Amino acid sequence: MTLPFKRLNLSVFILKFLFKEIFFFLWLVFPLFLIGCQAEINEQEMQNSSSNVAKKWFESKNHILETLPYIEKINWDNAVVSNIETENIIEVPLTLQENTTTNVIDDSNYKTYMSLLFIGNNRGINREYTIVYTTKDSHFDEKRKSFDLYRLDTEYAGYITIQNEENKIIYSGEYEKGQEVRLHNYSEKGNINSRFECSYYVTVGPFTTCNAWRWVPDAVPSPGVPGFPGGGLYVPPYTNLDPCAHAVSMSTLAQNSTFLLAKDKILSADPNIEHSITLTNSASGTIYQTEMKNGTRYNVEAITIRQAAFAVLHNHPDNTPPSSGDVYAILQMYNNNNLIRTTYIFTGGEIYAIVLVNPNQAKAFVTNYPADVRPGYSPEFPEPIFDQIDLGKTRGLGSSNEGRSTAMSHMLEKYNAGIAIMKEKNGKFVPLKATEYLDDEGITRFRFAASPCN
Repeated sequence: MTLPFKRLNLSVFILKFLFKEIFFFLWLVFPLFLIGCQAEINEQEMQNSSSNVAKKWFESKNHILETLPYIEKINWDNAVVSNIETENIIEVPLTLQENTTTNVIDDSNYKTYMSLLFIGNNRGINREYTIVYTTKDSHFDEKRKSFDLYRLDTEYAGYITIQNEENKIIYSGEYEKGQEVRLHNYSEKGNINSRFECSYYVTVGPFTTCNAWRWVPDAVPSPGVPGFPGGGLYVPPYTNLDPCAHAVSMSTLAQNSTFLLAKDKILSADPNIEHSITLTNSASGTIYQTEMKNGTRYNVEAITIRQAAFAVLHNHPDNTPPSSGDVYAILQMYNNNNLIRTTYIFTGGEIYAIVLVNPNQAKAFVTNYPADVRPGYSPEFPEPIFDQIDLGKTRGLGSSNEGRSTAMSHMLEKYNAGIAIMKEKNGKFVPLKATEYLDDEGITRFRFAASPCN
């Protein structure tokens, strides 16, 4: 089975809370008020904790960021924290020295604002970026306290530029009403080593300095909308997933009430067709579900272009195992929105998952082994891989959903596809593994292997 993923221009899904009673007894209202206050305090504590982690990490490192000489203050107290899947994202506003500007565009009415962007996980910060906001909005600093790069103000107009820790421009785009309308000075023919022209000036008071920033991105922007409102904004590259660590996160997610509600909704719908629901994440870590999409017996669309979307759930009506189409689809989803790394499949009373572990390996795999696509059929592996998967089923792993999925997972690992297949067992997700061996007659056979996470 396969998921054809398309860009969908749908309105934002709104959770409607229905109140059946107008009046509440005081003894009920007062405890609820206290609970609400506690939640607000806990979220503020989370913001402060993440900001402190970023601050300690920043102060412990030697940095070469070209912005540092022009910073008057790093506003750690005003940091905005986003939690998207397993990533912790902290944006810290900067106060620049007086009269500091950049020449993103030759118009003196534009003002320059900057932030430091830190990305990490539960083990700490692992990379940093500089964000440059160039806008005519003189009240930008007051407004930005309620949003960040991942929740851009819907009225934002101007330019956004991202520079990595090695001082390379990885993205520059022009915005109107919070939406990217075009890339800024992007050229596919640009020489990434050329820095002969001074295209980034910093002016502080009467002094103008030429910095070596180049307004041609050093990396081609991703075509998707990775967690940002707007079109095509390039997300700072994500590190490769640790399959075992990700399996733990998946196991926790599978117990989340939103995940369980989405699962029940899919399995309670028409059993003869596929259905999909996408999960999204708020800045505070709260998980939401999108509206359900209904497909056909063999495929369904998935909503990938949605702010902070990170996982897709769907079913297989005929209780079939994860398919080659699902494998190729996970890379399509990632290309549309590289916050999405996992798709969950409900089939035969079991839960499987396709996980994009290494995007670069996956892209190379798809290039070297493109799907065999025929009208009316799901995308299939090319013959060499298809035949080896079939061999795995017939020579030891069997034709059960788990056997077939393990055979496919083994071949994906063998071909360095950067994609893993996992299964939920006793409440925990585990990678499916197999080993090859020669029997007494010298014939290659397969057997199940213990999970590498045990």
